Amino acid sequence: MESVKSFLSRIDPFGVPFSFKFKSKESYTTPTGGLFLILFLALTLIVFVYNFIPFYRRGNLTAVYYTLIVPKAERINFVESKSTLSFGLNCWTGTDGTTADQLFKVVFTYHYWSYVDNEYKRKITTLGSHFCTKQDFYNQFNETFDESKIYNYQCLDDRSTTIEGKWASEIFSYIQIEVNAINRSEALRNKIDNYLLENDCKLQIYYSDNTVDILDYRNPFKSYVESSFIQLNPTLSIRRNMLFMNQY
Repeated sequence: MESVKSFLSRIDPFGVPFSFKFKSKESYTTPTGGLFLILFLALTLIVFVYNFIPFYRRGNLTAVYYTLIVPKAERINFVESKSTLSFGLNCWTGTDGTTADQLFKVVFTYHYWSYVDNEYKRKITTLGSHFCTKQDFYNQFNETFDESKIYNYQCLDDRSTTIEGKWASEIFSYIQIEVNAINRSEALRNKIDNYLLENDCKLQIYYSDNTVDILDYRNPFKSYVESSFIQLNPTLSIRRNMLFMNQY
């Protein structure tokens, strides 16, 4: 017991120093101080191990994500960002064998607004398209490409077109996709009404997007194919905006 007390006294960091020596000692130490030191070190070790295990297993990660409103909408170029858009009709075949391509056509146009001589001027350019290939998606999503049958949809011939600005900007440009009837005849209009009332038909949009997988610390940046659609309605003319953001 004496040896234990002596050991605890020697490791007591709270000892009060003397201005003289007493029994060859330069400070007054007690076993209680040494005991508190051991308890403190043990508690510190327990806390360290308790927090180190989830840290080592990467189980206590924190992700911070925020959006920043900027005074000017940035320019977005799909080629520079290696992003792709594909569009097409995803519709049922009618009971009489009618298909969507017999009723509708999809038109792609590029709208460029510029503020010149105190007025806005618009230039509209029709964009060409082709059936999508895996190369249009940079061969990164071949499995998704086949499973979702994206090869049945249209991709733009010229993907260098940029979108930028907003309505109040000096330059405002965007891509517009329209689903129109192939002609204006009364017979076709009635056929479209009956077709849409009986069958599901929508404008399907596929595009590549990015996310951050915080659990994969070696390769956290992931790309994937996202989809959206606009349901065609026989009684409504539906118009919708699709917004994109630059991510840093």
